[in-house]
Amino acid sequence: MDSGYSPEQFGRSQTSASDYVIAVLRDALLQKKLKPGDRLPSEVELASMLQVSRSTIREALRVLLSYGVVEVRRGKGTFIREESTDVSTDSTIFSFLVIQPTKREQAEFRAYMERTVLELAIKNATQEDIDRLTENFESTFRAERNPETTVEIDIEFHRLLGEATKNRMISRVYNILMAYIRPSLISSHRRNWPTAAGVTHRHILDAIIARDASHVEQLANESTYHWSEDADREFFE
Repeated sequence: MDSGYSPEQFGRSQTSASDYVIAVLRDALLQKKLKPGDRLPSEVELASMLQVSRSTIREALRVLLSYGVVEVRRGKGTFIREESTDVSTDSTIFSFLVIQPTKREQAEFRAYMERTVLELAIKNATQEDIDRLTENFESTFRAERNPETTVEIDIEFHRLLGEATKNRMISRVYNILMAYIRPSLISSHRRNWPTAAGVTHRHILDAIIARDASHVEQLANESTYHWSEDADREFFE
């Protein structure tokens, strides 16, 4: 697990030493010396290998645990976390909450992500992806008119759209975005469901089926506009 770093490069403080440990583990993952599901050496072993104290190891592992990089399995040890589709506690969501993006920033980010996702979904979606998106679209009009219920159908449509890109990095960021804007989506649904989302989802589905990327910009703006205009202002202050 030698990354080429040394503790001296990071200074002598507890924080700097833990940064050194995190950098070593990060690089081991990047270089595939560690893989999802691998068990990490014990605290004593890591401390000896990296020439730091056990308290430094514990601090580094607490940080990695908070970011969802590692998980503790009772009685078994600490493991590199395997891929998870759950983004509800992703640290990126909390960083969005801290910076409190403006309406313009949120709308620009969503429009950018929608364009990227749509382009790749049109290019890479399989027939299975199309079938699942179609099933979701049809459920839109059968759903009870309850914003808490309909928003889950909406978010599921976008989750399936992310999967259709066949790019797990983009899909993950897209899912994080949808989880972050969920409260404002509920607000939007109270005013304009299923008309706005239903029409947009139909247009998106048609574009994927036809492999037609000529209206990606329009569709991305359409998705963004209805959400940002229909949601309560409190979400964009």
